[in-house]
Amino acid sequence: MDWTGRSRPGRGAVAAVGLVALHAAAAVAAGAKLPEHMSFVAQEASGSWALYRVVADGSAARVPTALEPRQACLAPQARQAVYSAADGSVRRLAWDGQGEAVVATATRERGYAQPCVSGDGSTLYAVEMAEGKSIDTEIVRWPPAPAGAASSAVLVRQPGAQHDPFLHGGRWLTYASVACSDGCDRLIVEIWLRDLAAGTARQLTLFNALSRSPVTDGRVVVFSSNVSGSFELWSVAAGGGVPRQLTSGPGNALSPALCAGAVFFIESSASGSRLVRLGADGARAPVDLPAFSAIRDLRCAS
Repeated sequence: MDWTGRSRPGRGAVAAVGLVALHAAAAVAAGAKLPEHMSFVAQEASGSWALYRVVADGSAARVPTALEPRQACLAPQARQAVYSAADGSVRRLAWDGQGEAVVATATRERGYAQPCVSGDGSTLYAVEMAEGKSIDTEIVRWPPAPAGAASSAVLVRQPGAQHDPFLHGGRWLTYASVACSDGCDRLIVEIWLRDLAAGTARQLTLFNALSRSPVTDGRVVVFSSNVSGSFELWSVAAGGGVPRQLTSGPGNALSPALCAGAVFFIESSASGSRLVRLGADGARAPVDLPAFSAIRDLRCAS
């Protein structure tokens, strides 16, 4: 099956976990171009990390930030970006140089991670951690500008910890929810989808495994899970159903991003790692990428 649910021939792909060191061949391999409005955080030759966005010609442009970014997300329609910094703050900036504002700062009572923003810039959201600990979290949002002027509001509060939020169309919020941690023989994380308009949520997986990084286009949800042993990409209908495995191989796959009708992800093997495009027809193609030492937080604007 391809990621849209249609049957497809051939073998699945192999992908990378977490922080991905790029194989030198990936930087020069001919293949698909980077899609506009993709973003990622990359380690440069100096060893420092920087935020990059893909512009119309498929090249990666550096987005200047006041502090080194950990995780980041773009709002192309508003020409803005949000990111979490090394000091624990969540910051919003404008590409046109109008400045950078602190939306939230870490305190002893709460910390923040995995910030993102809707494509039109209207909704900024993040994971809020009680006492800065990832075992007790909620997904919260802030209203539009002025940034930092208002308190956050809870988007998702349920038992366990919530991670990896992704908002599509201002309505559909996917996230990974920790179903069991303390007292379990292993960590269990399942994928959920919340309809913010209706105020309802549904659990999309029951893998009893580690599932994470869900993204959606409103029709399907693509995510990564180690239910088959290694981390692979899976898809499931947004309305629920039987999940379908998209990739298989000796490596691991994380950080899917839905861009321009395709799934982009990192492929890793014994020879190295590279960015790959998985089309709706199941065809895979390497993606040209500048020769960074590593990338993380691969995203496409919702």
